[in-house]
Amino acid sequence: SASLLDSIIYIPSGAGHIYGYSLKEKKLVWDFFIGSDIDGSVIVTNDSCILVSVEKQYIDGQGGIFKLDPSKPPEQAVKWYFPTLNKDYGGWEGGVIGSAAVNDSYNNGEWPHLAAFTAIDGYFYVVEHTSIDSNAVVLGPRKINKYYSPKLVFKYPTGPSISTPLIVGNKIVVCGYNGIYLFQYDKNLNFEKIAHFEAEVESTPVVHDGRIYIASRNGYLYCLGKKM
Repeated sequence: SASLLDSIIYIPSGAGHIYGYSLKEKKLVWDFFIGSDIDGSVIVTNDSCILVSVEKQYIDGQGGIFKLDPSKPPEQAVKWYFPTLNKDYGGWEGGVIGSAAVNDSYNNGEWPHLAAFTAIDGYFYVVEHTSIDSNAVVLGPRKINKYYSPKLVFKYPTGPSISTPLIVGNKIVVCGYNGIYLFQYDKNLNFEKIAHFEAEVESTPVVHDGRIYIASRNGYLYCLGKKM
């Protein structure tokens, strides 16, 4: 899905580009080339940047997550890149198929700004999307450029996934082929797994009125939570 930021629509493309279309000028004004298939949505962060999912397909390097500052020219736009491990699963070769989730809407400034995502490599990742790990320099998706990586604060083996995590307050719902997980964290970034439900899930969860709704590949729609 596309996203709107400062009168510009940012559009992910299967042709390996992130396009910026200006509503004011009615034309393309920005084009960041990645080279891979891009399946996730463009996610806008509180600091007017965008998070972009990168699949392994069509690139020499590793898929992962880009944070881009679209106010800058494409060649200067990369804030960081977080690569995930290459792994074959279900026809995918690695990278991030779903989208990243951020806690910015729940953050009044007292919490770290987090981005959460799952990957084909079998892990669920949480990073501080406003913090750079100056000791972590990684190759980009095409193995041409090197970038800084963000600070990794949590990693858990939830199994391969193409789903997008959901952050609600200080809790995160994570879905994948190995089930549905519920994590919670505090302001010191201590994470705890508080629940797990076995189901094979590709879709993204929805939370309403304290309950989790999620469709499974087994043909069922589940509602998880306390009975009213």
